[in-house]
Amino acid sequence: MVAYCNRPTTTLHDVRFTPAGARESFAFTVTCGGNSAHGTWDTVNGLQCVEGDFFCDGPCTPMSSMDCRLQPNCEQLGQCGYQDGQCVLTDDGCAHSETSCGINGQCHLGPAGTCVVLTDDDCRMPFGMCSACEFKGACATEGKCTAENGACVAKSDDDCRSSQQCQFAGKCSLVVDECGAATDADCAASEVCRMAGQCTARDGICSAF
Repeated sequence: MVAYCNRPTTTLHDVRFTPAGARESFAFTVTCGGNSAHGTWDTVNGLQCVEGDFFCDGPCTPMSSMDCRLQPNCEQLGQCGYQDGQCVLTDDGCAHSETSCGINGQCHLGPAGTCVVLTDDDCRMPFGMCSACEFKGACATEGKCTAENGACVAKSDDDCRSSQQCQFAGKCSLVVDECGAATDADCAASEVCRMAGQCTARDGICSAF
């Protein structure tokens, strides 16, 4: 039905790219008037499309991996697979997840069924692993550049100073295994100091008092 629509509305979800930057797969919804379709496309299987209303705009029971790939938890957390009426984590889902991989470096499916950190590269997010993610790993965001005991941790002041949290929140010094605001100088050049007057280091954060 939507194939004959003059002005369809198309929304892409879970877009994934090759290391070279070419699009390799995505999930989609297409709507036109009262008609809709949803499905997936990838370079191996091509287009897989289901006509009919997409029923998962609110709480729902998924019926296929197509349904799961259209849910926010696929892009955010890696729950892109389908099993027994539920969306479940997959290794590929973990590798492309915005929160688990893009922020925390948890880019692999572990034996306990959770997304986990395995190597320093997971923390540092090299291009190709999650190129579509807004965030580029725990190293870039929080200065946590080293894998240790299944998590990303901070190990040096240099890593902290290179992080987004240093520029934004003044967390530019190593405090145990994470970055924090150790001195007023850490806060002085931060966004929170310029924008909100939080220029004094207190208990690891920049404060206005």
